[in-house]
Amino acid sequence: MEELAFMYGLALHTKGSTIYALTQAQLAQLPNVEFHYPLQYLRPTDIKQIEELIKPILSPATGIVQFEPKTNTIVIIDAVHRIEQARTLLRAIDRAKGQIIVETKILRINSTVAERSGINWSNSLGKDGTALSIAADLNSVFGLPSSPLSNIPAANGTNLVLSPVQVSGVLRALAEGGLASQVSNPTLITEDNEMATISVIDRVPIITTTTTAASGGTAANPTVTEQVRYKVDTSDKSIDTDPDKHREIGISLVVTPTLLPDGTVRMKLRPRSAQIVDNIKGVTGNIYPRVTESMIETLARVPNGYSLVVGGFYGETKTNNKTKIPVLGDIPVISFFFKSKEAIKEKTSLVFIVTPKSYDPTNRSANAGASKFVRGNNSIGHDYNWADDTPPRPNTEPNLRRAIRDLKTQAAPYYQASSEDTCALPEPLPSPPPAVKATHPKARRE
Repeated sequence: MEELAFMYGLALHTKGSTIYALTQAQLAQLPNVEFHYPLQYLRPTDIKQIEELIKPILSPATGIVQFEPKTNTIVIIDAVHRIEQARTLLRAIDRAKGQIIVETKILRINSTVAERSGINWSNSLGKDGTALSIAADLNSVFGLPSSPLSNIPAANGTNLVLSPVQVSGVLRALAEGGLASQVSNPTLITEDNEMATISVIDRVPIITTTTTAASGGTAANPTVTEQVRYKVDTSDKSIDTDPDKHREIGISLVVTPTLLPDGTVRMKLRPRSAQIVDNIKGVTGNIYPRVTESMIETLARVPNGYSLVVGGFYGETKTNNKTKIPVLGDIPVISFFFKSKEAIKEKTSLVFIVTPKSYDPTNRSANAGASKFVRGNNSIGHDYNWADDTPPRPNTEPNLRRAIRDLKTQAAPYYQASSEDTCALPEPLPSPPPAVKATHPKARRE
């Protein structure tokens, strides 16, 4: 019947258990019906795109599609055959999606120390089977000069894809060299092909003072008012309203992970760093910060569970401090002993290590594994020692360890009786077995 309908330009229409072959004029005369489709996995924020997909299917003049937000339902009014096509489309696109864990390590590398020591990547990562080409790219990504001991030529890599074993080796090498300090380690869970935002923002107050002359035109008692804002410019967007074009001060990362059919994860990354490098004083006396911004946009595909290392955020900070004792610091010849000058020049680089890991939220074992992964990377263990005490004393030991120590059986100390001779002390009796607790000398002699 489908082949015959196609040959004669007819359309098949099903009503109950009967199939009709109708012309286009007959289809237009069919009565309109109302169809309700409650959204299952699609979101109400995507209703504009959903309507644009459904409108070409409906009748040009009579088809209507609307959205009811209270019940999260799409309402379609059209002929039956048009509604059937819209139902087929909605069922095809309204499907569950997987979820992706995005773990991010933000490292700050002090390249000033690296110029004096460097890192021998070949020795640090050779045991894990890391190729020398990857070790060469690590120097440029982390902003480190090549170590003379490794004999690895310099490279100009922008980002790298490393396995979990290689990432562990890189972090171990940086920790041994004392070069890296971890700024933040946020971990988030987002749906497949959905944008997620990570931000470490500094809310820097910018205070402006306005002086208004008193009434009558005299400046004897002016009125001074202060206004505080937390944006470089009043028209700047915040990261929660415009993640792609915000200008807030701090570190941010906008990531959109997409799980591909071959098991890899495609990530659209936009890491950004904005720091205050100087303060500029205006004509009115107000002080405004000078901000340096660095931003990278990249699109990379990595295997599930592997890490993408993104670097290239290099910065330089200069600090000049001068101190002088009044009068004595101005006397020639001996002024050298009464004043000081300190110039600090620090070079740093910022590195993002992004690790995506996908899982099926409907699978109980996969969901439990994902929860365990997130909890293991972010929770503090019960044996964590909060006090920085070296060596640790009993009052700074973890609670569990201290409780276990107190449960152990210990012999009571020997106390000298008042009737005993203080000059000739008796020989100490052997300590009782561990299972016996003695609390008094008389009980011990019995």
